[in-house]
Amino acid sequence: MRVFPAWDSFPGHVTMILPAKDEDLGAGSPPIALRTLETIAGKPRLGPAMRVTAALLAILLMTALAVAARLEPDPRGFGTHEQLGRPPCAILRLTGKPCPTCGMTTAFAWFVRGGVAQSWAANPAGLVWAIGSVPLAGWLLACSATGRSLGVRSLGESLAVVVVVAIALAALTWFVRRSLSLI
Repeated sequence: MRVFPAWDSFPGHVTMILPAKDEDLGAGSPPIALRTLETIAGKPRLGPAMRVTAALLAILLMTALAVAARLEPDPRGFGTHEQLGRPPCAILRLTGKPCPTCGMTTAFAWFVRGGVAQSWAANPAGLVWAIGSVPLAGWLLACSATGRSLGVRSLGESLAVVVVVAIALAALTWFVRRSLSLI
């Protein structure tokens, strides 16, 4: 018998076991597909480290929302993070222009209060991040609890995409707002 992994780059996925000769398959017989012990319904099990990481990321997102609920949004639209003992934005101080993350904490603080318009005014990317953090935390908890990368092939790769998109969104929002002289 010859053994062929269906997807070499995804350990733990379907393994195809084929007879030594094609004629051994028999008329109309499909190849036999066996799932490895690590795979159920095409989803590889998450290792303990990835399960803990997913749970910690979910807790981090929920903590960010809980902290935002305790902060009073700064009326300037930025600077709310200073209530946490953080210094004012160095880029804003040096250039007089806000950085891509200026207003993020304020956007979260307004979002948890239901102030979507104020959140958008503080930092549109911050509003999107705040909205996205709610389902993302739930999904991460579900993945951690089930030990499966639910809805995606790879939890790690999906999280990397989320981070890249979030950073790109913040940069693009900043660029557009600067280009339109909104900030």
